[in-house]
This record gives sequence, C-alpha cells and structure tokens, in this order.
Amino acid sequence: MIGFFYGFIFSSLPAFAGFLNDQIQVIDPNEIQFEEGMKLLDQGHYDDASIVFGDLYDTTLSPRVKLEWARSLYLSGKKEEAGKLFREVLERDPPMMVRERVNVFLADIDNSKGRADISVGVIYDTNPRAVTNDRVVNLFGFSFNYDPGSSTKPQTGLGYSINAAKALDSDNKWLASFTANGAQFSDIIFNRTTLEESLTYRLYNSPNLQLKLAYEEFIYGGRLLYTDPSISLKHAANYDNGSYWTNEIKFAEIHYPSIYYYLNGPLYTALTSYGRPIFDNIVLGFDLGLDRAAAKESPYSYYTKTLGLNSNFLFPDCFIKGQIKALVAERNYDDPDPIFGIIRKDIRHGFYFSVVKTDWKLFDMTPTLDVSYEKNNSDVNIYKYDREVLTISFKKTF
Repeated sequence: MIGFFYGFIFSSLPAFAGFLNDQIQVIDPNEIQFEEGMKLLDQGHYDDASIVFGDLYDTTLSPRVKLEWARSLYLSGKKEEAGKLFREVLERDPPMMVRERVNVFLADIDNSKGRADISVGVIYDTNPRAVTNDRVVNLFGFSFNYDPGSSTKPQTGLGYSINAAKALDSDNKWLASFTANGAQFSDIIFNRTTLEESLTYRLYNSPNLQLKLAYEEFIYGGRLLYTDPSISLKHAANYDNGSYWTNEIKFAEIHYPSIYYYLNGPLYTALTSYGRPIFDNIVLGFDLGLDRAAAKESPYSYYTKTLGLNSNFLFPDCFIKGQIKALVAERNYDDPDPIFGIIRKDIRHGFYFSVVKTDWKLFDMTPTLDVSYEKNNSDVNIYKYDREVLTISFKKTF
C-alpha cells in the first residue's frame, strides 16, 4: 500500500514552504543564508548544506529550516542525526502533507534497524480464478461445453501482506527485503501467494538509482506455479515543483513446472511513470509499460503494452489519502494458438481505488479500503473474464 503513495508523498515538497512560514523572520541575512543552503542542496553538496541550515536554525528556530537541515543530513548519509530532527518536526504536529513526507524519510532510516509492515483483512473476490462466463468453446468448427472444474461463485477469505526490510550497512546502500502477499479461502483451490526475496544496492541517492536482484515464487491453488528470478535497474527523481519521474528496466527468467515447459523463457520489462501536482493536494500521473515474453514455443510468446492514468489525493482536514487509477493493457501473441488455431489478442481494462483514513486506529492498526474491477476481452473466448475485488485491511508497522 505504501508503494501506491510514494510518488504523491514526494510531491508534497511545496507544502514545506507553507509549514509555519510565519516563524521564519523575513530578515535579509537569514533569507540569503536559507537560499544559499537550498542552492547547495540542489547541487548535491549535502554536507555543506547541513552546516548552513544548522547554523541558520540556531538563529531562527524555524521548523522549515529544521526540515531542510534534516533532509540535507539524510542525503549526506547521516541517518541517525536526520532521524532525530525529523522526529522533532513531527512533535510539532505539522500539516498532514509534511507529516507524510517526513514519514517516508523515517521509514527508510528505520530500515537500518529492520522494519516490517504487516497487513491483514477480509477479501471478497467475485472471480478468484479469472474464469470466463462462457460455457461453450469452439474448436475446429465444433462446439464443446466448457467445465471450469471449480465453483464460479464469489469467494470471501483472508487477505494478507508482509513487507520486511533491513539495511546491511550503516549507509543503507545495501538493503535486504522480503515480501509476501496473497489470499486464503475455505477451498484451497482459490488460494494464492506471491513471495519475493530481494537484495538492493543503492547506486546514487538523489536522484535515486538502485540495482535490485530478486527471486519471486507464485503459489496457486496450493502448488508452486512458477519461479521468477530477476535483475532490475530503477531510477527515481523528485523535483522542487512537486513532480516525480521514475523509470525501471527489468530482466526475468520464468520457470514453470515441466508440464508447462512451453511457457518457460525470458521476460523483458520497461516502465516509466510521471506525475505532476495540479493542486496542493492532488497529483495527476501516468504509467507507460512494455513487456516481452519469449516463451519456448512461439504461440505463447507475446508483447504487452500498458497505459495507466492515476490520481493521488490527500485531504488533510479529513486525514484521508488515496489513489484512483485506470489502465488498459493490450497483449498480442506471436503465432496461432495450437489448440484454437488463431493468434490470440487480449485487451484488459482495470479500475482501482484505494483510500486510507490515517487518524483511525484499531489496536494501533490503520484501516485501508481497496476496490478493483478488471475486464479482459480476448478473441479466444475461454480467456474472457470479469472480476471485482474488495479488501478491507488493517496495517501495523513494527
């Protein structure tokens, strides 16, 4: 869930300017010194910037100056000192947008000691196996009845996710992570779990550039469906006007059990995301993606093009933050399907809504509501489906 809001949280820099602005005395020497510190910060001279902001804070006691002082210490690698200052900022009960921004820095700092986010809740899935509504399949000019082999009724179960991370060095350059997310139902055939173990190396702090090695496993219906070792390079930049831009390239090698050997092969992925604030509390953005799967047998090789539009929103007076997203993904296969005799083409539409009420707590756990709808159209009718998922979950950080 945190991942949904990273782009928006980093877009909240303009809120810094409005945070207790009246506490900075409008005196030319202080203003000049502040601008000097910001210039050093923008140029990447983080140690020099922290000295300037530290001296200026002694003179002004400005919360805004303390924020920039903490940020410069963070970027220079002095995480413990930065964390102390960030927590002092939170003690002043800043606006929600500033608080969200600071919490992102603190989360990264806490990775040094080890950090885990655990979420559990109720999930309602109208079509957990993505089964088509059609019950007649056409093969070689003949019609056959299709039996999905399991119940097609909506299922209610337990949804969960675990995200744990720990830095392996004092500078947080090396980060070991583990994630698990999925759903459990009364009938094991509907169960699904995704596991990922990863090791990330941060090549550069600002803009963030990191190299990641990961190993993913997908367990479906109580059995291991595939494994997915990968390597990726990710770039993330955040700008003073509140905009963000991220790019990622990834290479993976998909391994299915021997019965599905024809699906095995490399998967290449490229993704770019951009967002820009249109108001102080609303950011509009888009995602563009392209992936290429080169399976052992060409009828199962494909290209996928994805376009997503999203809006991250934050309503500080109500302590609400969330995201609305719509996407369309077109997948084109290389050669005719050996069973159906045509080249398969899928077009998937998705709509997603997520919202968090940050001031609501249940046993110190924060509730989140997620709602999604997906519709997949295909020229092979057995792959058509509709699906709605509703999840109410509660998250706690350790």
